[in-house]
Amino acid sequence: MTMFTLVRHSAFAQAANPEYEDAVEVAEVDHAQTYRVKAAGGLLFATRADAEAAIPGARGYFSHLRVSGAEVFLPLG
Repeated sequence: MTMFTLVRHSAFAQAANPEYEDAVEVAEVDHAQTYRVKAAGGLLFATRADAEAAIPGARGYFSHLRVSGAEVFLPLG
């Protein structure tokens, strides 16, 4: 089953654009990756729409765990 998580925005992760240093975007995760994301403290969403709804106001930091080349977002609290 495909799930979704939040990761560091690709404009920073791949292009190192400093304007996107704290920005997040949605990434698709496969079944095996869901366990790693959850263990790291990342968020998992059943739909892309749910993940996108969590972006405004997202506060947290980024894990060393990567999904599709981008660090997984870890929420505060």
